Amino acid sequence: MQSLALSGLFTAMITPFVGAALDLQGFRENLKAQVHAGVDGIVVAGSTGEGQSLSIQEWEQLIHTAVEHAGSKLHISAGIPANTSREALALGRRAKALGADSLLVMVPHYHRPTQQGIFSHFEQLTQAEIPIIIYNNPGRAGVTIDPLTLRQLAQLPGIVGLKDCSGSIAYAADVLHHTQDLGKPFAILAGDDIASLALLAMGGHGLISTLGNLLPDQMVHLIKSRDRHTFFELVPLFKAMGFEPNPIPIKEAMNQRGWAAGPCRLPLTPMSESHKAALHALLGRVTL
Repeated sequence: MQSLALSGLFTAMITPFVGAALDLQGFRENLKAQVHAGVDGIVVAGSTGEGQSLSIQEWEQLIHTAVEHAGSKLHISAGIPANTSREALALGRRAKALGADSLLVMVPHYHRPTQQGIFSHFEQLTQAEIPIIIYNNPGRAGVTIDPLTLRQLAQLPGIVGLKDCSGSIAYAADVLHHTQDLGKPFAILAGDDIASLALLAMGGHGLISTLGNLLPDQMVHLIKSRDRHTFFELVPLFKAMGFEPNPIPIKEAMNQRGWAAGPCRLPLTPMSESHKAALHALLGRVTL
């Protein structure tokens, strides 16, 4: 099991497919690239990994493969693709049994729970007895976790960090303000590549990256060096990852460059021709 000092670069791994089938060999090859680049950890079967489109068997296979091939070198965080507290707890316990180091858990979508409901959801998940990274993604969940709710949650045993995809630097600053004096480690990780340097400058701890799938070496360098030249060189690609819903653009980029990726599963469709042309043009300007 890897250290729970959550900092640095974590790649939100895509899930490669060959046709309709899970491509475990391709996943292993992608893992090797992450290890070689020196990333600090990975997220398996999160939103970038199409966790909601996986069967339980596929989800287990991915976690098992990640632990078997990279668990001695990387922190392995398992995405929890469940939409109820009871299901999330069961999957959390299973991820622990499979050897994951932590869970990445979003507020259940569609339900739009109150702040008390959010607190109770994560409080119940601590019964899995595995470290939990809370995932704030209001665009997918339909609700934002209030910074004061996060302060309460961060004080619970087993709650170790936050992945923030709010898209708001003001929100991230508020969370940092309310969690800096807890007396226990609580990592704040950017969930959007383009927010990485701003969050680190404010005292954040790292990034869970989409582009790290394609450019792990460059993203490791960016987070370790905080080099603005590298950042601005990559900004067009960061923005391109939002051309269409994640992970459509990153999978198109990886397919174009010969990485194991394959198609997305429905309801995600292939990238439009206009966006594909724009993305390919951007890729041609970046040293890979």
